[in-house]
Amino acid sequence: MNLIEGMTTIVLNKNELDRRQSQKEMNFLIVMFIVKLLSIALVSQVLWPRIIPEIFENVKPNPGFLNLLGLSIIVGLLL
Repeated sequence: MNLIEGMTTIVLNKNELDRRQSQKEMNFLIVMFIVKLLSIALVSQVLWPRIIPEIFENVKPNPGFLNLLGLSIIVGLLL
């Protein structure tokens, strides 16, 4: 009987460890998603209007957040 009870304790501990690991991974993904959105907002509000029109003449000087988000998604899919 001790052998079976010991195995169930190991299995229950493993499930708890898997849950903790998946929670850590989910928190990391959420933080990375927020960082990506903040970087897109930074580019759309600060960097794009000042730098890109000087480099390229036919580019919109002030694109919206959704335009840059779409551009980011397309570039992500292509890479």
